Amino acid sequence: MEEKPLVLLILGSASDAATVVKSGMLGVFEETGTACRASIISAHRNDKELTAELSSTWGMAARVIIGIGGMALALPGSIAAKTNDERIVLGVALASAERPDARDATEAIIRLPEGTAVGFCGIGKAGLVNAAILACQIVGVWPSTAGHSSIGDHLATLRTNFKLRKPPQFGVDLRKIVEAQTAKTG
Repeated sequence: MEEKPLVLLILGSASDAATVVKSGMLGVFEETGTACRASIISAHRNDKELTAELSSTWGMAARVIIGIGGMALALPGSIAAKTNDERIVLGVALASAERPDARDATEAIIRLPEGTAVGFCGIGKAGLVNAAILACQIVGVWPSTAGHSSIGDHLATLRTNFKLRKPPQFGVDLRKIVEAQTAKTG
C-alpha cells in the first residue's frame, strides 16, 4: 500500500507538470524522505473533484497542500477555503504564454481576503523549490509527524548543497564577471 502523503501537490493544469518536474521540487521531497502525492485539478472547472480530493484519505493525511499554476490562479485560495482545519496551504505562481511575468497568478494568491490564509512561496522554479523546502520544514516540526524527524536532517544537508552552488565571492572584479556572463550567453 502506498504511504500516505504528508504533502499534497495540486496543479491547476497538466501543462504545469513539466515546470514542476524540471524545477527540482520533487527531488526535495525525495531527498528528505517526505511522502508526496500530486493531482491535477482545475479550481475553475473541477470544484467537486477538488473538494473530494481534499476530503479523501490522501487529502486528510497531508499536513501541507501546495497549489500550483498560472493564469488567474484560483487554486490556492480555493484549497484554503475548503480546508478550515490545521492543514497549511502554500501557493506557487507559474508563468504562462499569456502572462510570462506570472503577475495575474501572483496577485490571485497575494490578494486573498482575510480568513483565507495561503503562504506565497514565489514564482516559477525558485518558488517551487522554496515551497518544497518550506513544506518539509513544516512537516518536520509537526507534532503528529514526530516519526518523521529525519526530514530535518535531510533538509539540512539539502540546504548546505544549495549554498555550495553559489558560494560567496570576495574582492571580485565586477567587470570581469559581467564579461564572463556575457560571453556565456551571447
